[in-house]
Amino acid sequence: MTASDPEAGVQELAVGWWRLGRRLALRRHAAGLTQWEFAYLTQWSRSTIANAEIGRLNAASRQFWARCDEVLGTGGEFVTEADRLAQLARLRKAAAADLLADKEAAAVTVCGWCGRSPSLVRVGTGWPE
Repeated sequence: MTASDPEAGVQELAVGWWRLGRRLALRRHAAGLTQWEFAYLTQWSRSTIANAEIGRLNAASRQFWARCDEVLGTGGEFVTEADRLAQLARLRKAAAADLLADKEAAAVTVCGWCGRSPSLVRVGTGWPE
């Protein structure tokens, strides 16, 4: 992901959460557990499990992924990847905020109509004071 292409980061995040969810579903199936059984063992709802398995639970807490690791005995596989994706999301958000700030700064440097500083132009009319 680069600051000049925040959309690439969005796609990488979506794919990352989907892959993590897919891995969870595969591990759960390999353990011979239904979503209901896994939900009971993790103490999270079945719908939370289902959403995580299709990549919709990208805002899930670290505790969710840690509990999945614990129940499935994966040694931190899920929480490590969730942490990586959460960090990527923070970086993408910061890059998008920087890009927006740069665009806003460039947009308000001078008035396009009169060339004056925006603080000297009346808001809403575009006419100089």
